Amino acid sequence: EQAGLRHQSLWSSYAVAEMLILQDELVSARKSFSVLAGAGKATGDVELQGASLNYLALTYLLQGDLRTARRNYLDLIPFLSQHELKHQLATVYHNLGGTSMERGELMEALQYFERAIDYDLQVNPDVSVSETLEEIAAIHSIRGHCDTAFRFLKKALDDLEEIGADTELGSGDRARGRILHRMGNCFSDLGDLERAADFYVQALEFRRKSNDRRGTVQTLEKLGTVSRQLGQVERALTIHRESLATHRARGDALGEVSSLIEIGNDQLTLQDFQAALRTSESAATLAASQSFRGFEGLALLLRARAAAGMGDVLIAEQSFETASEIFRLSRSLIHQLEVQTAKATMYFAREMDAVALQEA
Repeated sequence: EQAGLRHQSLWSSYAVAEMLILQDELVSARKSFSVLAGAGKATGDVELQGASLNYLALTYLLQGDLRTARRNYLDLIPFLSQHELKHQLATVYHNLGGTSMERGELMEALQYFERAIDYDLQVNPDVSVSETLEEIAAIHSIRGHCDTAFRFLKKALDDLEEIGADTELGSGDRARGRILHRMGNCFSDLGDLERAADFYVQALEFRRKSNDRRGTVQTLEKLGTVSRQLGQVERALTIHRESLATHRARGDALGEVSSLIEIGNDQLTLQDFQAALRTSESAATLAASQSFRGFEGLALLLRARAAAGMGDVLIAEQSFETASEIFRLSRSLIHQLEVQTAKATMYFAREMDAVALQEA
């Protein structure tokens, strides 16, 4: 009876340690799981020992110490294999896949995720492996294999529909929204913008249904950008304004700046240069106040383009110079090139206007 009470007490302590992780108290959680792992070893409770060591490694992973997390996971595999703790092995291989992705070791990550699926299905053939399939799709997407990524996302969605269960990352509807959004990304990368837009619209339905506000605004931004690329600029403007309102409601200053820049680009495309100028100034002011230097540069680049459209060369040149300096300091070569291209376009347009005036 005493042994049973001690066993119950240890697992109660384990539940408390889990709560510490959810509260982001990783150091305290690590100490607790270290003690619990020792207790599990002393009492011969291999399940408790393995689970505690698994969480111990997770504390390092959540803290960003990938090397120590990886070492702990690899050291744990022989113990879990010896005692055939397959459910825990699935978790270890899934997290090893995540650490390998963070380290840029994509093929290794792929192997780990495949092992995680294998162990999950050994434990329960009816379990959903959609989240791991999503991770595999992400690897193929990073490698530029969009067709393969889409196939794995389709498998993930089919798996979710077949199992019909909630997942660890949220409700079934939240997971469906996430997968459909990533499907849209695949078609966007492939240049099939109409199909991308279709998937983003489907994703929005599930993200709103599951009250996934962060996911909703993420999909809104993608749908707005694709709509602009399809020439549906008024629709894009409406979508980006909804995105802006959502960011403001969430108190997300970075998201607010991003949406303002997208709105300004929509206005620029519509050749409403005065509105674009006002929007760009709001974005630049907010970005500067929050020290979002990269976004400040993008807002100033937008301001320069809007001013150039209005024929205000002085404001345009000042904005180009400031944006160029920000991008130079941040070593953003792509954005530096974008500034130079925009400046060249402005000067070329001025020369063409001058030629047209002389001919007239």
